[in-house]
Amino acid sequence: NELLKISAKQLSEKIRRREVRCVDVVGAYIDCIKELNPLINSVVQDRFEDAVKEAELVDRLVQDYEDLDRLAWEKPLLGVPLTVKETVAVKDMSNNSARSRVSSHVADQDAECVALLREAGAIPLAVTNTPELCLYLETYNPVHGRTNNPYDTRRTPAGSSGGEAALLGAGASLTSVGSDIAGSLRLPAMFCGVFSHKPTPGFISNQGHIPTSKDPLWDYYFTIGPLARYAEDLPLMLRTMIPSRNHPETLRLDEQVNLKNVKVFYMYGEGKESVLQDEPNFQLKKALKTAVDILNNKYGCFTSKVDLKCFRNSLAFARLILQVKGVENVFQKDDEHPDDYGILRMLEIFFKKITFQTNASISTLLYGPLQCLVQLAPKKMKENLEKHVEYTKNKVVELLGEDGVLIYPSFSCEAQYHY
Repeated sequence: NELLKISAKQLSEKIRRREVRCVDVVGAYIDCIKELNPLINSVVQDRFEDAVKEAELVDRLVQDYEDLDRLAWEKPLLGVPLTVKETVAVKDMSNNSARSRVSSHVADQDAECVALLREAGAIPLAVTNTPELCLYLETYNPVHGRTNNPYDTRRTPAGSSGGEAALLGAGASLTSVGSDIAGSLRLPAMFCGVFSHKPTPGFISNQGHIPTSKDPLWDYYFTIGPLARYAEDLPLMLRTMIPSRNHPETLRLDEQVNLKNVKVFYMYGEGKESVLQDEPNFQLKKALKTAVDILNNKYGCFTSKVDLKCFRNSLAFARLILQVKGVENVFQKDDEHPDDYGILRMLEIFFKKITFQTNASISTLLYGPLQCLVQLAPKKMKENLEKHVEYTKNKVVELLGEDGVLIYPSFSCEAQYHY
């Protein structure tokens, strides 16, 4: 269906100008999801009937609306199909993050970012799969099963926004909402050949996401963000998802960029001296170098290979994320005190796992011991790590300036086989 091959930006314009019917667009994506989801297992719950009704309302609106420029300003995503990671609230849809501790949870209202996308005209079709509490590289949980990579079902779409990336990569979604604290937007996009963006935390509201935390550090590391099948849709999605109180204009998303003025720096990885990370494999290096060469030869960008030694063993930076307190986990006894558990409680849940008394995922069980280890680390080690992170940030900002880009691999190899 040719309607599946048009970007959200162009599709919305065609709907406004009555060149295509919104009902036909939504119907095409629904048919595609029905055909492909049995192969990739992305969808947790759909809202196809409501989506068709909303599409009919869009077609009536454009028939009666005369000022198309105003309509484009008010509803830049009019009639565009949208899918949402199940951890992000969509009213009357599953919003449980595949928790083994809670049998089910239905959202009573939209997350703020979803509400903004709806106000802009987007039409949610479904919510998609995620690992339990977003704690795994593989999109698998005992409740909804395993999601497959659309290019090779033997491989993973990564996680935790793997349900969204798989649906996009299959051509069965156009725009998506995911979330990221440690690669959950970036890795699935890479593994499934689509586009995503982890915006600077603090711009998009995290309201309506499970899990969450009241710890200020949560909003420092975590954010909801957009995925899309077409790169040109990412700025449009991002601008729409940011509430006006957070001043989206400061991101300069509408500013025209002359590629000839962009400086492109690149690294293949941390280097062979790294203790914690592998060098990217041949395919990854080739893909990265191809992108750099195109930017240089076709668009006239200045390109330069760099070696930021401060990146060495940067995986250790991730330990700081485990400092965040009050994050929901499988060990907690009640909703009000997520951190109120100890060694005995962890042993109890591990015993229940090996005796088949709980469906908790292995990855969620590892969270407790890892967090305990980080909390037990000497204060001096934490302070030194924080200083090194700040030093690394400053070095990157100094290198990039106002017109620089750093191309760096999201992972060391292509999509891996299922674990």
